[in-house]
Amino acid sequence: MTKPNHAKLQKVKELAKAFKVRYNRNVEVFRALTFNQDNELKEASIHIMSKKGTRFILNEFLSDGLTDYVTITYKVDDTAKTSKYKRYIDAEISVADLIGQEEI
Repeated sequence: MTKPNHAKLQKVKELAKAFKVRYNRNVEVFRALTFNQDNELKEASIHIMSKKGTRFILNEFLSDGLTDYVTITYKVDDTAKTSKYKRYIDAEISVADLIGQEEI
């Protein structure tokens, strides 16, 4: 039996460009992937940094190669907030909205 494979957080310029095109938001994007013992993707973690320095962490949990659910975690006034979504796109749109509220 092999140990689960935990990838390091890596900067992904392509995802930052896509976020800019889709939502007109300048962000930095980092990604880490976690695999189970069978080398199947178990969790995808996307860290989105806003211009104001807020880190939004989207964790996509997978089962049988499909999205089980997605969480967003971030801090507001030193209080951690977490939201749960059934679809990744809904979580991503929520992050874009939260970043937009920061910029007001």
